[in-house]
Amino acid sequence: MNRSECPRSGHGRGLLFVLLSVLLLTLGLAACSNPEKAKAGHLQRGEQYFKDKKYPEAALEYRNALQIDDKLAAAHWGLAQTYEKQNNFISAVSELQQTVALDQNNADAAVRLGNYYIAGYQSNHDKKLKDEAQRLAEQVLQRDPKHIEGHILKATVLYAGGERDKALAELKTAVDLDPQRIESMMSLARYYVQEHDNANAETIFKRALSLNDRSALAHTQYGFFHAQQGHLEQAEAEFRKAIEVEPDDRDARRTLASFYLSNKQLDKAEAAFKDLAALDKDRPEGQAVLADYYAIVGRVDEALPIYQAIIAKSPDYTQARYQLGELLLQRGDLKGAQEQADAVLTKTQNDMGALKLRARVAMQQGLAKQATEDLAQVLKQDPREQIALYLMTQAQLGAGQLEQARSYAGDLDKYHPDYLPGKLLQAQLNLRAGGEANFKSAQRASTDLLERLSKTTPGGQISPALLTELRAKAYTARGAATLQLGNAAAARADFQAARDTSPNAPEVYVNLAGIALAENKPQEAEQLYDRTLQIDGTNLDALGGLINLYTKVQQFDKAQARIDQAIAAQPKNDATKTASASLHFLKAQIYGIQQDVNGAQTELQRALELDPNNAAALTALAALYINTKDPQKAIDQYRQVIARPPDTDDAGALALIGMVEDGRNNRDAAVTAYKDALTRNPEATIGAIAGNNLAWDYAEYGKGNLDEGVRLAQGVVQKFPDEPGYADTLGWVYFKKGLYSAAVEQLQKAVNQTKARGGDSPLYRLHLGHALVGMGRTQEARQQLQQAISIGTEKKSLTNEQLDDARQALAKL
Repeated sequence: MNRSECPRSGHGRGLLFVLLSVLLLTLGLAACSNPEKAKAGHLQRGEQYFKDKKYPEAALEYRNALQIDDKLAAAHWGLAQTYEKQNNFISAVSELQQTVALDQNNADAAVRLGNYYIAGYQSNHDKKLKDEAQRLAEQVLQRDPKHIEGHILKATVLYAGGERDKALAELKTAVDLDPQRIESMMSLARYYVQEHDNANAETIFKRALSLNDRSALAHTQYGFFHAQQGHLEQAEAEFRKAIEVEPDDRDARRTLASFYLSNKQLDKAEAAFKDLAALDKDRPEGQAVLADYYAIVGRVDEALPIYQAIIAKSPDYTQARYQLGELLLQRGDLKGAQEQADAVLTKTQNDMGALKLRARVAMQQGLAKQATEDLAQVLKQDPREQIALYLMTQAQLGAGQLEQARSYAGDLDKYHPDYLPGKLLQAQLNLRAGGEANFKSAQRASTDLLERLSKTTPGGQISPALLTELRAKAYTARGAATLQLGNAAAARADFQAARDTSPNAPEVYVNLAGIALAENKPQEAEQLYDRTLQIDGTNLDALGGLINLYTKVQQFDKAQARIDQAIAAQPKNDATKTASASLHFLKAQIYGIQQDVNGAQTELQRALELDPNNAAALTALAALYINTKDPQKAIDQYRQVIARPPDTDDAGALALIGMVEDGRNNRDAAVTAYKDALTRNPEATIGAIAGNNLAWDYAEYGKGNLDEGVRLAQGVVQKFPDEPGYADTLGWVYFKKGLYSAAVEQLQKAVNQTKARGGDSPLYRLHLGHALVGMGRTQEARQQLQQAISIGTEKKSLTNEQLDDARQALAKL
């Protein structure tokens, strides 16, 4: 306690006040003068709470002790063990590190930390972790050559390094140090199991049981051995024997319950989980056991009230809040899930579980930026965190940032190669890449994942909600790939399976609506879009689909009303500005179809007020001004934006000036504006537009160096590999440089990506035809040029000059 925190005496107005002041002063000075006594009291109470399995109370006492003395190794050690009991393993490791640093004689803490390190190494193969585990094992054994767990840790390190004979020698040493110790024998038996030496493994199990037939650990491990051999009756008998000899052993009861669950014996599993919960019926952890079981088997209505009761009684028990939030999210109750995350973050702003939950809520709302910010906080604390890497990849995919998504997916695969969500990401990335080969790869990867998921039960890093999400997304990925490969009936079946798996996920109804449209069932599509909006009132895919349906039959009032309803429902805060801007852009599109220029201009300007770098709105507004023969008005307006402080929006305004100048064939002014935009903000989305357009002007109009044009276009394609327009520009720059093979690769990609989206571009085909001519591939060139002329004429999407160009090129073949 700081001296300034101690109470001071003052003048009282009455005898009672004076006496109370003296008493308080005396108590205060006693506390201030005895920090050691206060510290010892907190430590003692923490140890008692821990012994009584009151882990939240124990953690509080240990933290109170550390507030007095943050170098108190015993408190860090107690807190580490408490966190372990609460399954908060990252915090446990942190406390173990503090313990070992402060008390090098605490061999038990060093061994436990070493075991965490070697487990991490086995998961992600980071050699530093193995080296640190080895250092700790050697340090423990140097101080105490007879430390049994030290030898077992060293054996684990040796085995992980491939030195199996040495590992076996260390395990035998551990057993010899205390031939009666069951734990050592179990380590030796597990070694033989890993080596597929079942005969020696069984010998050790039987030896252990002959020494102590009352050991729950020995019976449990022998049960695992039988289960691995497929001897399920013997396994069950051993698990039940473990409970019989030690009825209060929670691990034994949990093992039996999980055994029944994994073998789909749900009645027995429920009874076993109830028995386990009864051991701690007055503790949140005990009741959570039963709630977790109900969540795993999909009995959500029974799980929810248990979690809610736990939180009402123990509001600081965060694990129940995580689980409740996930279930609410699964049911489409985004507000309820958000409340659970916020309740935790209000007290602990960097809580990783709550940050991940809040990120998932944001992703459901289409708020990719908000989700990535939360996930970045998680990955800052633990760059290898599995679920955070998975979610971050999903968020980047949702935001259209394919390269960033690939980077995070690469990290996930690097650190966790067997992690099932990573398999989903590979399917999704193949799907995004487009092309028949990639679609088939996505289809195969999704099928393989679904087979694996059918054999997977929740646990560890795969929560019940995540398992459900994976199944739904795997069906969705396979359905999308199957649809692209031309099998609409099979795609519908997969999308329906995704809906049945996750009935409150908006995207499943959007996908089914797409199938309905492909089958010319507009009424069914409308119903499906309506269902989407019941779940997510501002879902842009559903709103866009409805608008297309309404405008096709000229029900413009109905379309406008839908958008207005969504805008009114959107919360007015910074986090939703991007989504609101997209809604105003959709409304502008409706006005555009109605040829209401003033209405379209108003909505586009409103969209840009909310999101100044909204590329679609920027491009549309520039096109509007050009089409209305008033380009100077656009330029004057954008110049006002540039002059207005602060200049955060300068890049967007400058890029728009370039686009307008390009539209009126003022190429030099366009090039200057694009260069200025890239100088101001090259990383923004609008920077990609500026770079792409600048590269095009260099290639098409000779306004710059072609090598620089290649560099610019390559940079844009690397950031946005899914945009066919950017691939077309890069291909055309290659063509102008005479690099025909590279040109064909990019231009074919542009054509394929456009087809994958359900469209076609005669301009991309025209460019591809020219590049194929350059390579001497005459027959393929003729085919592309003919299709360019046919589509361009039918859809009036090529200018007369472009059509003449295509006809002249075709005539020369």
